[in-house]
Amino acid sequence: MASTDLHSIIITQFLMVIELFETNGVQPGSGVVVDTFGLESIELVFASENNDGADGLFDFVLREGDTNVYGEHTPVNVGDILGSPALIDGQNQIVRQGYAGKKRFLSGEIIVSGATTGMVIGVILFANSPRHAPTSESPILV
Repeated sequence: MASTDLHSIIITQFLMVIELFETNGVQPGSGVVVDTFGLESIELVFASENNDGADGLFDFVLREGDTNVYGEHTPVNVGDILGSPALIDGQNQIVRQGYAGKKRFLSGEIIVSGATTGMVIGVILFANSPRHAPTSESPILV
């Protein structure tokens, strides 16, 4: 039985809105930038959907920066990523990855290879232990 109120100490936000990735190469997805100011830890959850004929490899690259400008972000140092690389190669797959870096803004991109029909993928960011408890008006989307 759960004894801690997890609902009151986490915030969730799309880092990449659920969409079909079918073009090979670097895909910035929805171009979302997340402001992590006041948050203690970040966990990312990647999910792929079962769509008929899905194919390809999808490598997620977490990017970080000091500004909210997506184009100024650089890939996160491997030492600041917790867990295994976020490589999606199958349908109905869930992959988790943590962020231990110190940059304020995060964004992401997916590198697609071998796709002819692509795959539907979404990336959700979970932030816990905020310095200020979240409210319904606690936006972290920039």
